[in-house]
Amino acid sequence: MDYNDEELEKSDNPFGLVVLAAKRSLEAGEDEARKYRFKRELLKMLLERGYDRDEVRHVFRFLDGMLKLDREKERLLYEEFHREGVKAMPYVTSWERIAMEKGMKKGMEKGSLEEAREMVLEALEERFGVVPPDLEEVIRGREDRDVLRKWLRLAIRVGNLEEFRKEAGV
Repeated sequence: MDYNDEELEKSDNPFGLVVLAAKRSLEAGEDEARKYRFKRELLKMLLERGYDRDEVRHVFRFLDGMLKLDREKERLLYEEFHREGVKAMPYVTSWERIAMEKGMKKGMEKGSLEEAREMVLEALEERFGVVPPDLEEVIRGREDRDVLRKWLRLAIRVGNLEEFRKEAGV
């Protein structure tokens, strides 16, 4: 707690952001507006620093836990970053990806073909932002549940939309 905020903000060490997040969390207390502001500020710093994938993932998780927001504020923050051109962070652990795949697979098995298409589109949108109209049209036109299941797994696994198109053959 004795570290100077300015030094922590300028530090290239990811641990500086961790310490700053802890300080900001204590400062904010239960004030949702302050937590929102602090979390936005810290996320911007995190993304601007050029850390590698693992560092970003670990620090992001810590920030997310230290500065917990209610569901609506979290959604607003997510939308704000998307409007500013920051795509959904594809920093999903393998366990999270497995859990997502299992949950979505169950939904795919029980739901209609239309619901299966929507799941693929939702996964792509959540990970990469807006789904291009031509890709949406291809997905909405697909009649094969097995292909849609494959595409859903791809949407969760791939790093970007171009990779999805290539692996899906669309």
